[in-house]
Amino acid sequence: MHEISLAQQLLKRLYDELDKRPEISCIESVKISIGELSCVEPGSFKRAFRLLAEETEFVETELEIERLAVRISCQSCGNSGIVQPGKLLCSNCGTALTRIVSGTEFYLDSITVGENIEEK
Repeated sequence: MHEISLAQQLLKRLYDELDKRPEISCIESVKISIGELSCVEPGSFKRAFRLLAEETEFVETELEIERLAVRISCQSCGNSGIVQPGKLLCSNCGTALTRIVSGTEFYLDSITVGENIEEK
């Protein structure tokens, strides 16, 4: 289950963000983008993150996951579009001469932070 190591890497990134930006009081939410062909199961990743964040300052951090569709480009006719995983044929000409343009990604899209507010 490589989702655990990915969740560990995400937590490390969040700690790094806190270390380099002292004005941050907390990380409120994190948005992750996961392509349908990335071999990362969103539910497993979310469970791994929750488990690892349980005893940390990220226990209340909201984890938002955006699922990215598979998009192909046909090398024969030039058509492009969204297809179902496992059905990488061009919808226009039917050829298998296609290139995956998106759907394999796994990346940190955004971090929403809370900032320290000094009282006067």
